[in-house]
Amino acid sequence: MKKGLFVLASLLIMSSHVCGLLNIEGNTVWFNDIGQDPGNYYGAASVVGDSILFNPTNFAAGTGEAQMYLNKQVWFTIDAKAGRDIDSLEIEEYGDWTLQGVGTAATFVEVSAIGNLRIEQVEGVDLANPITVQGTMLFKQGPSVWTDGRYELPTDGPGSSPWEGELKFDIDQILLDNSVVGKATRVYFTMDNILTAITEDGTIAQIEKKDIGGFVVTVPEPATLVLLGLGGLLLRRKK
Repeated sequence: MKKGLFVLASLLIMSSHVCGLLNIEGNTVWFNDIGQDPGNYYGAASVVGDSILFNPTNFAAGTGEAQMYLNKQVWFTIDAKAGRDIDSLEIEEYGDWTLQGVGTAATFVEVSAIGNLRIEQVEGVDLANPITVQGTMLFKQGPSVWTDGRYELPTDGPGSSPWEGELKFDIDQILLDNSVVGKATRVYFTMDNILTAITEDGTIAQIEKKDIGGFVVTVPEPATLVLLGLGGLLLRRKK
């Protein structure tokens, strides 16, 4: 009987990692209670260092439909390991769009993303009133052209192009703005991603998140640790 229970437990653990659910360990944090809306649009989750990565495989709007609107959410909790904290979050998304045919600005594609951050714990102590903030992602096309995430015929097409989105949360500054002393040790994060594709007769509009890079959330190492490391290196060189 014990052997059977052990096998069942092993299968459950394996299943949780394959599906990218539950808890995954990073270098200085844990990504816990990972979930997403039905359909697995974000794909399975994996962790490299202190970044959680999703690789979408079917997160697209367009492909022949006159109007398509896709809104999906992903969520997880980030817990700092002992002696660590969460200074900031950096969110990146990647994809591409296609506009083909002869049409007007009524044929367009659009990507938008809204991140919601809730600071739940500071210095290992739960906040009586968690702090919630919202951020809207900005998008860029090419190395330096920032856009609102909307691309139209004939201004932006016909043609295809990659897009990249960026959003950052300065958690230390958020705590300071709310007169909270200390460092965040637990935050809850959700992201709503919306893809829209609208076409006219004789046109094609498609936009998607790509399976390489897709959606990445990073917990950067505190800058103070880097500076201390450099300081130590300088001291050793002086000796």
